[in-house]
Amino acid sequence: MKLFCILFIFLIPSSLKAAENDVSIGIGVGLLHSGLGANVAYVSDIDMSYFSAGCDSYSSVAGATCGVGVGYIRTGIFDENGKHGLGAHAGIVGTKSKIINDTKENSAIYGLGISYVYFFNGIKQPGFNLGLGSTLTLDGNSDLNAAFQIGYQF
Repeated sequence: MKLFCILFIFLIPSSLKAAENDVSIGIGVGLLHSGLGANVAYVSDIDMSYFSAGCDSYSSVAGATCGVGVGYIRTGIFDENGKHGLGAHAGIVGTKSKIINDTKENSAIYGLGISYVYFFNGIKQPGFNLGLGSTLTLDGNSDLNAAFQIGYQF
């Protein structure tokens, strides 16, 4: 899984044409990027559907915890400028650590999230985005957590 995430983050974006009107590539940290990572999105004038891969945590002892996610963001709810988006995400939302035979092991926690994202240039134009969200883990504990988002869509 880690190798897949690393390949996705570095090779897929370089092989796609970011100039195409319907395809957008993003990098950053947060739900849109499954932690620190990247996304490939289909973008229209009012919405965005994306697939993301990234790493949620890293430790020198246990290594990186990486995962994938999918999501949808819709703009035009508050106004018509395409800058304010509400979204839903399903994918990696955290990391669980445990000690097994005196060795620390990390594993990805998957869950659901909702978010508000502000696109500085609008959802269809290249530019920075900033947002907040909340995630619900699906690991049996049903933890509710806050999430921060910052990134750039090409």
